[in-house]
Amino acid sequence: MFPIHMQKTLFDANTNLALLASAGTGKTRTLSLRFLDLYLKYENIASIYALTFTNKASREMQERIVRYLDILCTREKFVEPVRQPACFLQNQASGNLTDEEEREIAETFELRFKDITKKARRLKHQLLSNFSDFNVSTIHSFLNSILKTIPFQADVLPDFRIIETAEENILIDKVIDEFLNNAIDKSDYKTLINEVLGKKHRDTKNTIKNMFLSLLPRMLEIREILTMNRACSPACQILSGRGSWLENFKEEKPSIDIVCLQQDCFKIIKLLKNSDCGNNKNLEKKIETIERLFKCRAKEDLIEEIMDLFNKNYFKKLKENLRIGPELKSIALSIYCRAKEFALLNNRKLLFDNLKLFFAIHNRFQDAKKDVNVVTFSDLENYALKALSNSQTKEYLYFKSSSQIEHLLIDEFQDTSIIQWEILEPIVEEIIAGQNHSFFYVGDPNQSIYRFRGGESRLFDHIKNKFPGKIQSECLSENYRSKEEIVSFINSVFSFVPGHQPMKSMQIPNRDCCEAGKSSEQEQGGWVVVENIGEYGQKEGAKASGSKVIKIIKTLKKKGFDYNDIALLVRRNQTGIKLSKILEEAGIPTKSESKSSLIYQEGICDVINLLRWLTNPCEDFYLSLVLLSPLFCIEEKRIETLRTKKGYGLLETLKNKYPDWQATKKLQKILEICDFVSPYELISFIYSLLNVMGHYKHSGAFSALLELAYKFENEKRNSLSSFIEYLQQYRQTLEFSGSEINGVQILTCHKAKGLEFPVVLLPETVWNMEGIENDQFVFEYGKTSAEFTLNNIYYRKDILLKLFQKEIFQDEKKRVYDDELNNLYVAMTRAKEGLWIIGYDNNRLSKTWFDFITKSAKISMENNIYKVGHIQDCEKSTKKKRKSFVKIEKFAFYPKQKKIIIPIKEKAIISDEQRNILKWGEICHYALSKIEKVNERNLEETIHLAIDNTKKMYSRSQEEQKEIAEKLEPLLKDILTDKDLEFIFNLDDKVKVKIETPIYFKKTKVGILKRTDRLLIRDDLIEVIDYKTGEKPAIKNLADKPAYNNSSRNKQYLKQMRDYKLGVSKIYP
Repeated sequence: MFPIHMQKTLFDANTNLALLASAGTGKTRTLSLRFLDLYLKYENIASIYALTFTNKASREMQERIVRYLDILCTREKFVEPVRQPACFLQNQASGNLTDEEEREIAETFELRFKDITKKARRLKHQLLSNFSDFNVSTIHSFLNSILKTIPFQADVLPDFRIIETAEENILIDKVIDEFLNNAIDKSDYKTLINEVLGKKHRDTKNTIKNMFLSLLPRMLEIREILTMNRACSPACQILSGRGSWLENFKEEKPSIDIVCLQQDCFKIIKLLKNSDCGNNKNLEKKIETIERLFKCRAKEDLIEEIMDLFNKNYFKKLKENLRIGPELKSIALSIYCRAKEFALLNNRKLLFDNLKLFFAIHNRFQDAKKDVNVVTFSDLENYALKALSNSQTKEYLYFKSSSQIEHLLIDEFQDTSIIQWEILEPIVEEIIAGQNHSFFYVGDPNQSIYRFRGGESRLFDHIKNKFPGKIQSECLSENYRSKEEIVSFINSVFSFVPGHQPMKSMQIPNRDCCEAGKSSEQEQGGWVVVENIGEYGQKEGAKASGSKVIKIIKTLKKKGFDYNDIALLVRRNQTGIKLSKILEEAGIPTKSESKSSLIYQEGICDVINLLRWLTNPCEDFYLSLVLLSPLFCIEEKRIETLRTKKGYGLLETLKNKYPDWQATKKLQKILEICDFVSPYELISFIYSLLNVMGHYKHSGAFSALLELAYKFENEKRNSLSSFIEYLQQYRQTLEFSGSEINGVQILTCHKAKGLEFPVVLLPETVWNMEGIENDQFVFEYGKTSAEFTLNNIYYRKDILLKLFQKEIFQDEKKRVYDDELNNLYVAMTRAKEGLWIIGYDNNRLSKTWFDFITKSAKISMENNIYKVGHIQDCEKSTKKKRKSFVKIEKFAFYPKQKKIIIPIKEKAIISDEQRNILKWGEICHYALSKIEKVNERNLEETIHLAIDNTKKMYSRSQEEQKEIAEKLEPLLKDILTDKDLEFIFNLDDKVKVKIETPIYFKKTKVGILKRTDRLLIRDDLIEVIDYKTGEKPAIKNLADKPAYNNSSRNKQYLKQMRDYKLGVSKIYP
């Protein structure tokens, strides 16, 4: 299992250990075994803490520990296991071990402990009886427990809620929307936005959001750095939050003595003119340019020209001139020092001009989080550090923590941030100083890919240096994941990278398999393909790579690989979206992050359509979709007939013509209770009444939807319409891990971290590895082991910055390059059996993944292809593993309704054209619901904000966002500028506007619920506005085919408006 010398260190409870674990070497197994050994030795589960970086990793580690205890409890193969908590019953995949592995684990602990079976059974019972003391959690859960202990010291309320990154992005969207809405009527804000973005910038909101997100992880550091800089004292008032951030900021010119700088420039020009410079036309031309700029007083341009002069060879020769050289050098040095001082101060002024906008948004974001009492992951770290800055609190908490934590284990240490380490450092110091305590951390600096979140890989070695002689080092280099061909190739690619630890594959190589004639999946060899598809520009290359990916996947499919075996790892989300579209168009199913959302699972859309219809029963579109779905299976032709009856709505026609239909009765029952129960109770009732789970192949998503409704209800929100809005707004955050979609997996390298796949394809390998970290700003970090934090920040677009601070740009290139190497390493080490790398030649880019791979491995290609190993035919089992789900006992299951077969040649009630019209009608309706008042001054901003909100609600890709913007912008402009519609939108401040307002009233003793699109409340008049979109006009149908009856529709609309009038008159008599 481990070498003898490593077992001694690994299982020594008094040894502090730094374990360097390369990819696929089993670090989770090692952590779990270390944890278990400590538990078996000290029998105090509450004193052992293990910190991971993801919930998935913490669950896997818990499952492994319990599984290993199972092995020690009994080595008999089919003994009934001890009953475990529910969290372990859903997924035991991580605990699936071979007989050989079970034997090794058992024998290892049998040698270390007497009566191991009896001891393990007793300790397992103890663990499961005191499960709350099983301290395996994420580092943020640990910080959360600190904040819960001392919330007021951190300036947060005790019942705060932690939000995930996706929900944080939604809140940021809301904050920026509100900020831009205010900016419409405030010239100061508007000027500020134009200064930062430029007046011709189109996508204002997304550009501001992206800039803000790039600064957000460093925002508190930036505030601290700039507040401490006394040269820019006006910033202190802004950053400390005293008064208005904009009013307190006054433009400050650099305080450098410009007159002295200009005098030195004049001296050097005079000296050069009087010098014996011969007939140097270049020098004469340069002097003329400098004199012209001197007269224009263009300081920045003047300094740029002077610095350029200093770099010329003819000027360097003049400095060696015995007659004028000494004086020339002295004046040049004076100019350089004054110019540099001016440039840095001027850059700081430009920096503040551009940061004011983001400080304002950040202040609003912080306030928005406090309003709803939520904190983000970064807040947990900052608030915990803030609370611990109080010496008394710090002493109390660390005394309490260190008395509880005797053994600390940390996973993925290369991703630990400086703030996290500052919080943990006193605990580690106490542990290292104590007796019978231990500190154990594991990681791999080559897999450090979260620096943009604050991860600092240099901490891995820094900790050992901080405690000299107190922490031992070990290395895991045996790779159990990848075949030998893959491991050897990765070793050759990264052999020249400093700090790379070569790996050794524990899998059987291809040549041995061929010689032995082995064919089992475990014994097949691996393979690597590197393919150069030609010479292209980036756009053409991306398109060619997409076409090549299709061919490769089809080849692998013929070889017996399933779509689920194949993963495409990309560098950018945008590339993943494009590849998904290309593959889907080629008939290849895909799985991506967007498709993992709960609301896109089979059947969930049908339930949500039913809920949408319940919020507005007058609209037939959603009811038609529900009747067509497997929930009712009614023919499209039959529904078309119902829709044309006497101008009534679809439900009214059902009640009048087919009152005895099961569909009619069930819809009426659902409609009768929908206004009197919570979303959770309503969905439960729908599941039971319609036997929802009996109509679809997979049922896990329905349980997840019900659980989501329960969570929504617990947050004291019971409105059905707000629940539907919640589903739409948070759709990308509602991940469903039990998806049964079969398809090629498309992930970014960051999302793939910690995962593994039989075959990995790398289609995006050509882009600049020496990029930039931020479009607007440049960051300067400490270089020594004791100085990892952010030191300074500069405004990137300042033309003078590169003249005097070249090193910060070089350092930035190095950081980005190292990040890209780590991303490449992570991507390549995800492959188990096969790795296929696609690239192309691009003369404009010299440092790319593809270039690095081909040069580092020194591979020679034949016909532009390099191959190692052979892609063997594989026979995959077609049997799928059964996945259990929780059955909710309150559901009553009914026999499945007999399906009415739809003849293939029948005309559909909702053709693709009509369905598209109705969809865009709904989109337009939603966009209009986001507009209150408009005038000539705010017309453009109002339209763009409405479009942004609509894109968030209805788009799943950039293509859909573009389509929505292109169609809505002219349409909204036409509506809002139409003279006949001015009374609806062009309103003064006296008119109150209510949008999407529900009204409930009784008519002939029957309760009626309606929802008005727009309600205008004037001093002496109330106007009800109802939009009608998505309908075709009446036409004469000469072929005797069903047509829309415009007259009957008008009657229905009039009836609907009379109901609105009656309801509003009862509310506003």
